[in-house]
Amino acid sequence: MKNKNYYHSKSIIFLTFGIFLLTMVIFPLVLKIPLVKSTIIYLLSFTTNEGYQVAYVEFIGAIIGSFMAICGSMWLQGRKEQKAETNRRKKYACIVYNDLDLAFKDLIKIFRDTEIRHGLKTINGEEDANVFCEVAVGRKIHLSPNWISDVAQLNDMLSRTEIQTVYKYYGLLLDIDRAFQSGKTDEIKKIYSTHIGYLVTGKQRKVHSDCQLILDKLSKLAKDG
Repeated sequence: MKNKNYYHSKSIIFLTFGIFLLTMVIFPLVLKIPLVKSTIIYLLSFTTNEGYQVAYVEFIGAIIGSFMAICGSMWLQGRKEQKAETNRRKKYACIVYNDLDLAFKDLIKIFRDTEIRHGLKTINGEEDANVFCEVAVGRKIHLSPNWISDVAQLNDMLSRTEIQTVYKYYGLLLDIDRAFQSGKTDEIKKIYSTHIGYLVTGKQRKVHSDCQLILDKLSKLAKDG
């Protein structure tokens, strides 16, 4: 909050200085332009009363000053809203990135635990997959309960295809979590290839390239907005 107030105050100072510079330096120079000068003289020719002329000039100056103040205020508000929107984008991109990244790491950890427990170098083949399913029983895939609304906030940041892909990943992870929580190895075996193998590769202990592309995109958005 302190930084926001600081930058807001700084913007106001620069705007005020800009208006002062325009009024005291640029405006007098503009008045020296022959066309502008003759136009002003013509506008003031409606009366020979100097008091009226001065009042007229002050009135026009007040209108110009008010217009500049309104424009400046709108500009500052626009900058403030733009910054708030950027922060919102970064927030939800960060939430979804961390959610998926941690869920994928939960799966990879089970592969690693299986290798350690059974002395395997990699998880490869049907026999090793069966061992993985036994180790995975009762494990938990941690996902945010608000994942649907979190992903929906990314509609203006990701393409329609990318949004659908992210929702697909969450759907697969939820199915995997339900199979783990069922306590039955057969339930895990049913989705081993179609779900677990679709997201991560046990042999290399990392997410597949398509999943990594989405993670990289979310990571970039979380940093740059």
